[in-house]
This record gives sequence, structure tokens and C-alpha cells, in this order.
Amino acid sequence: MLRLDTQPGMALARLAHGTQDAATVAIRHALAGATDPLHRVRLLLAAGEILLAGGDWDGAGAAGVELVAIVDDHDTTGLRAMAAQATGAVRLGEGVAEEALTALRQARPLCTTWTCGTRRPGRWC
Repeated sequence: MLRLDTQPGMALARLAHGTQDAATVAIRHALAGATDPLHRVRLLLAAGEILLAGGDWDGAGAAGVELVAIVDDHDTTGLRAMAAQATGAVRLGEGVAEEALTALRQARPLCTTWTCGTRRPGRWC
């Protein structure tokens, strides 16, 4: 039987429809059941966005810290770009504009390199 994973898409859809609490519960539930680090990357990116939207800076920051740890273990340009952009978003949400700008400046050339000719820029890059 083919099993399709609906997360993080469903959690992001809930966020887009204005049901922040449902989105938060869904993404936290998905993270609790995910053990593969590379699968967790998608969930952590969505968690950062959802938690920032709900004002949970600590939760978004924790997602970013875990994302950076995964990047340290599985270093690719795409993962580094996503981690830098997520870090910038968290710092901006925390009101630390200078740190946000530094992280986002690190992300920009990585996103350009990573997306050039292979992938259109998306939510995180």
C-alpha cells in the first residue's frame, strides 16, 4: 500500500486558512513521529514558519537550531541556504535586525547558486 505523507503541506494549508492552533498541533505531531534527519528538514522549515506566525520565537528558534545541526551533518548548498534563510527569519521575528540581515546575506548567494537552472526560488529560497 502506498502511503503519502501529507505533512508539512497540511499544516501549512491550515496556517494559510487562519487556523494557527491546528497548524501548530499538526506540525508538532509530524515532528514527533519523524526520525530521519533529511525528512525532518522539510518539517523543520514548515515548523519555523508556523511557529513564527504564532509568535512562538523559542519554538521557531529551536527548529532553526536543529536545522543547523542537520546541515552540519549533511552539508549541501541547498540545506545551507535553507538554514541561513530560516535563521534570518527567526532573528527578524525576534527583532534582532542586524543578525537577521547577516543570516539573510549569507543565504542570498547560496540560494542563487542552488536555484540557478535547477529549481525556481520557493518559500525559503
